[in-house]
Amino acid sequence: MSAPALTVITPSYRNDFELVVDLCKSLDEFLRMPFKHLLIVPRSDLPLFSSLQSPQRIILAEEDLLRQYGFRKIPFPKRIKIPGIIDLRIREQWYCRGVGRINGWVIQQLLKLSAPTLTDAEHILFVDSDNVLFRPLDSEQFYRDGKVKLSRREMTPEMSAHLEWHANALELLGIKNFSGHKYNYIGNFIVWNRQAVLNLQQRVAELSGLPWQIVVARTKRVSEYILYGLYCEFVAPDHGDHVFGLPDLTCSFWTNNDQFNVAEMAKSLQPSHVALHIQSTIPMPLEERRRLISALAAI
Repeated sequence: MSAPALTVITPSYRNDFELVVDLCKSLDEFLRMPFKHLLIVPRSDLPLFSSLQSPQRIILAEEDLLRQYGFRKIPFPKRIKIPGIIDLRIREQWYCRGVGRINGWVIQQLLKLSAPTLTDAEHILFVDSDNVLFRPLDSEQFYRDGKVKLSRREMTPEMSAHLEWHANALELLGIKNFSGHKYNYIGNFIVWNRQAVLNLQQRVAELSGLPWQIVVARTKRVSEYILYGLYCEFVAPDHGDHVFGLPDLTCSFWTNNDQFNVAEMAKSLQPSHVALHIQSTIPMPLEERRRLISALAAI
């Protein structure tokens, strides 16, 4: 059986389950090309997410993927609650020999950079839980002249975290005296070339003399998207076969300062936008979110 033209990967967990339900429905309705969808969740969440399994959608446990690299989840309680005294939510923590303790942020980077072990598809699309399609999306919006579109934006001086991720990516890739533009490759509905990821893994491992997973985990402050974008644009531009800087597919809202009404959101809507992203940490009732999506789809 031939590999699907595209594999979609979504890391998630139980708190975002309803968002994932909407995402899955939108992919099935609007993604107009053959695809396989992989949902990667904690093992404890498999029963909840199992209802989403289908011939083109598979639910995987993150522990199974990371165990082969030596990463183990620390069995901390998710919540410590003593009524009237304390109500503390415990963040997910992992451990790996030679690395020490790492948090869920780094785990997300490792999961995405490990994507080639999960699929033979030439291209891999990453879609987080808090995205949803509201317009059709086909191959013409992903590719131009046979090359994969990869959006990028110039970083600004106040983007301190992004600049740190950029500097760390340069170090991981062995890029000295970098004088190019500092681009931010982070976004939604991002497509990677599978072979380019394998080549990136190999470069990081060869430069360090260690498994790439260990090197990335030790770095801790890293962005998988910036690492991949830098590799494809400045290290091996022929490997990724990308064309850069094209319009985004997603209308994104990252902070609670944004105006969440249809009129204000419509001002941000561009002809290239086929998806809506509202950061999952923004407190918004699910029904309000769905109402906004329906309204934008009607514009």
